[in-house]
Amino acid sequence: MVGRRVGRFRILAKLGEGGMGSVWKAEDPLLGRTVALKFLAPGLLDSADARRRFLREARSTSALEHPGIATLYDAGEDAGQLFIAVAYVDGRTVRDLVRCGPLTVPEAVRIAAEAADALEHAHARGVIHRDITAGNLMVAHDGRVVLIDFGLAVRPTTTRITTSGTTFCTLGYTAPEVLLGGEADRRSDLYSLGVVLYQILTGRLPFGGEV
Repeated sequence: MVGRRVGRFRILAKLGEGGMGSVWKAEDPLLGRTVALKFLAPGLLDSADARRRFLREARSTSALEHPGIATLYDAGEDAGQLFIAVAYVDGRTVRDLVRCGPLTVPEAVRIAAEAADALEHAHARGVIHRDITAGNLMVAHDGRVVLIDFGLAVRPTTTRITTSGTTFCTLGYTAPEVLLGGEADRRSDLYSLGVVLYQILTGRLPFGGEV
C-alpha cells in the first residue's frame, strides 16, 4: 500500500489495523497536508451493514467541527475500496501513554476535561460516539486532546446499539445498560470517559475482562 495513490492521496505508512479496517498515514498533495486514511476491510466490502456503518462514520464526523475532534476532509470509493480521510493527529493514544504508568492528577484532569468538551460538542449535535476508550483518545505532541474513530457513532433517534443480536462495543469501557442491550446515549459516553479517567489515574481498568 505504501506509495499507492487513493483518490488524490498518496499513502506514506501504516498506522494501525482493526476488525473493521486499516488506517494509513497519507499525503494530500493538492492541499499540502497530512491525513489519516481509513479503509473498510476488504472482507467487509460485500457486507451491506458494514458499508452502512462505515459511511455513517463519515456522516457523523462531517457534522462536527471542534479542535478536539479529528476533522473529516474527504470520503469516497476508489478501485472498489471505501475510504475516509480525516486530519492526521501527530501524537500518542492515551492507552500508549498509560502503558508507562499512571499520569499525574493535573494531567489526567486536563485530558478528561478536554475530552468531555469534545463530547459535549458531539452530543449537542445529536452524535453519540459509543466507543470512548483509551485507544480512541489521542494526545497530540502540542498537548491537544483529540477524540478519534466515530466508526460506531449514531444519532439516537435513528438506531440501536444492537443489530441481529450483536453488540458493537469495547468490553471494559461500555456502560452496563448497553451491554444488557439498552440504547447508548450521552450518559453511556460519559460512563466510558469515566472509565478512561480511572485508567489514566491508576494504569488499569476498573473491571477485569478482555478489552
